[in-house]
Amino acid sequence: MSNFRTTVPQRFPPVVKNLIIINGLIWMAQLIYDKQWGNLGLTTKLALWPINSPQFEPYQIATHMFAHATYSAGGGVNFFHILFNMFMLYMFGRILENVWGGKRFLFFYLACGVGAAAAHLAMQYFMGGYSFAIGAS
Repeated sequence: MSNFRTTVPQRFPPVVKNLIIINGLIWMAQLIYDKQWGNLGLTTKLALWPINSPQFEPYQIATHMFAHATYSAGGGVNFFHILFNMFMLYMFGRILENVWGGKRFLFFYLACGVGAAAAHLAMQYFMGGYSFAIGAS
């Protein structure tokens, strides 16, 4: 078995591209519905809340990794959270997807998100915190 690569690495592999598109579309939906519903309406639904919180829903274990900050404390649109996360996804994700392949990379991405959710929920539960988590970073 040879260790030499037989395929040319893709500049923008499909799983990374689709994850960036999905994250971007969800962020745009958050911008629209957070403004319409007020009080970060969609973001609070997608964010991962502590288990002992009335806002906690089991689906948030999967949705928190696709939600990103929409508005800054001053009320302006927060582009930096989504831009930085998607830039890092592109920079590191394309390397991993080219080496591992799309299925393995997608599994890794989702497993990391679920693992981060488990760590956040455990920390909030044992430390008595009450903050939500959003983003894939």
